[in-house]
Amino acid sequence: MLRIRIIHGFGTGALKNFVHHTLKNHDLIAAFTFAPPNQGGNGATIAELKL
Repeated sequence: MLRIRIIHGFGTGALKNFVHHTLKNHDLIAAFTFAPPNQGGNGATIAELKL
């Protein structure tokens, strides 16, 4: 499975919410979660792609 890291930062949360909404509704995304603390924590999202 291929993983990507999306860096959206902290800010107001608007970009994070958009990213998570988009990933949740995308056919090629198997799962997603916040990154571990050493990879950005809640300022980044790790998405697993279906291939």
